[in-house]
Amino acid sequence: MVGSGTTRSVVAAGSLAFSLSFGMSAEAAVRVCTEPVSSPVTKMPTEREARKAALSSWVDAAKAAGIEHPAWRIAADKVFVCLPVTDGFECVARARACTIKNAPPGSRQTGPRREI
Repeated sequence: MVGSGTTRSVVAAGSLAFSLSFGMSAEAAVRVCTEPVSSPVTKMPTEREARKAALSSWVDAAKAAGIEHPAWRIAADKVFVCLPVTDGFECVARARACTIKNAPPGSRQTGPRREI
């Protein structure tokens, strides 16, 4: 296909010019994290139950640290340890709880610019 690369460049340039002419700006989502948060050591009869209890306790601790909807999958510096003990397993979860923000903390968020 002759000229397809040129066509894409023209379309991209046109899209950029359109965005700039209407004062639209791009904002990137950023991950904002707390200091490390730990669950208490949880002991349960099975490893599965102990893991579930440790994660649940970690979520509660992350909420107390100020993260509104903490999720282990986006946490940073994760450490999760489970060990067999008499009558079951003990687990502990530790990580920096994170949330996704549309702009970095402290940045000015502005709406679309209007030219007069």
